[in-house]
Amino acid sequence: GTLEGKKLVLADPQQQIGLARLDFKESSSQSTQVQFELEKIKLADRNFKKAVGLLQITPEKIDLTKGQLWPMNGLVKLVGDFRPESGNYRLKFKGDKLKIEEFIPPDLMGPLQFSGAVTGTLPQNIDTPGLPDYSRDLSGNIKIKLVDGTMPQLGVLKNLLTLLNPTSVLNAGKTGLSYDYLGGDFKILKGVVHSDNLEMNGPEIMLTAKGQADLVTDSIKAQAKAMPLQMLDKTLKAIPLLGQILAGGKKGGVIETYFKVHGKLSKPDFTLQPHKSLTEKPGNILNELLKLGK
Repeated sequence: GTLEGKKLVLADPQQQIGLARLDFKESSSQSTQVQFELEKIKLADRNFKKAVGLLQITPEKIDLTKGQLWPMNGLVKLVGDFRPESGNYRLKFKGDKLKIEEFIPPDLMGPLQFSGAVTGTLPQNIDTPGLPDYSRDLSGNIKIKLVDGTMPQLGVLKNLLTLLNPTSVLNAGKTGLSYDYLGGDFKILKGVVHSDNLEMNGPEIMLTAKGQADLVTDSIKAQAKAMPLQMLDKTLKAIPLLGQILAGGKKGGVIETYFKVHGKLSKPDFTLQPHKSLTEKPGNILNELLKLGK
């Protein structure tokens, strides 16, 4: 049979579903198969046009196949399972043609792609669980790619830009910081996120980082390398060959600046490491000068 409901309000008034339709395909004493379709979904300040999927329900677990979720832009495909008694879950997902501002406004704006697979345990016996509670048993792998976007509000990067060039903060604060690419691969183990290829490329700055962030303790420990491109524009136009020396090819150039990122993940501290830049650059500069002579 089919069960349909309209204008449903969940436990929180900020969570509503405009239309819910359940189509019971097969049923037995040990298994029930349900095709679901939800429309006009509102979860707090996030809106979704539609969600569909096929549920296979048994006493032990609930399997989700053919799951599809439509935000206001793009599509997320979902497959997974959930064990109600233990709270354990597994989820595979792939999102394409999305907009990042629908998920974490107002820090980022632009196209978003992501994919991955995670496992975890939903918090139990906690009235108002927070991010640490959801993250404690979270493990998996996620790949994120953002292109041709902006940071309307600089957020945590404001402190980094201040160390690089205080003037750049004033300029970026007026129009935001744009990027051509922002993303990387992330491995999660018990709430600790590891990455060795986080990268941001844009007209104002090139930034790479590697390290780890603990979602449970709200802490971060990473190394970052930044190359402020805006400061070189006039110099490179006047002396084009200098660009090859300063940029240093793929190995890095003289104007790279190294930082240690530490403290709270929600409000990280950036500490300049001038000794690292000075000791590692002479060889790179010499190599680039020799290449120019060939």
